[in-house]
Amino acid sequence: MKVDSASRICYTYLWNFVLLTTFLRGLTDSIVPVINNNPNGGLYEGRVRLRRRGENMLLLALGLGLGLGFIGGIALVWHSRNYDITLDRKITDKLEELPPLFERAETAVEVATDFDSRFFDEPRVKDAIEKALANGARVRFLTDGEVPPWYGTKAKIEIKHIKKLLRHTMMIDSRHARLERPHPPGTFGNRFFDIALIFKDFPQLARKLGKDFDQLWTSPS
Repeated sequence: MKVDSASRICYTYLWNFVLLTTFLRGLTDSIVPVINNNPNGGLYEGRVRLRRRGENMLLLALGLGLGLGFIGGIALVWHSRNYDITLDRKITDKLEELPPLFERAETAVEVATDFDSRFFDEPRVKDAIEKALANGARVRFLTDGEVPPWYGTKAKIEIKHIKKLLRHTMMIDSRHARLERPHPPGTFGNRFFDIALIFKDFPQLARKLGKDFDQLWTSPS
């Protein structure tokens, strides 16, 4: 669905806030068990102080998330006001928006994904990939998931496995880009916070994400 200016601010805020709080919660959760299991530093008072410090960090994340979300939303609206931006909230959104972009690809389709079968096993997606290959586009996938058989048997489709994807992205012809909030494998659209933005004819972003993709592609697995 199309995204208006107010929605861009709201969703950018949501994105930044969730990423920041997730990082800080993971940081504090990893520190506390270390102290708890340390026979030389496992005093109750020390654990309480550390837990309180973790709570303070999460409160700080609230403020930072609000500020970053507002600033990021305003920046996104300003820089993308002349671009076509579409919001994905569920698999049906992806199935509507992405195959037409794939099938018109002329030079490159680059996808960092968990290969969610609800999307990639759909005939319309496979047909779109076939058309991209017929157009002469180079089709590459980075994945930390299991490759569906159809993709693994296509000689022209290049696939590289990596240990962990930090984000899911799609770039077509260095012109269109899709950026998806991180989520557990195969679960996009199941939670309120699952969102993705498709930026059409936004080469600045597509090239930036493409460079990140190439770095992962050429780095050791």
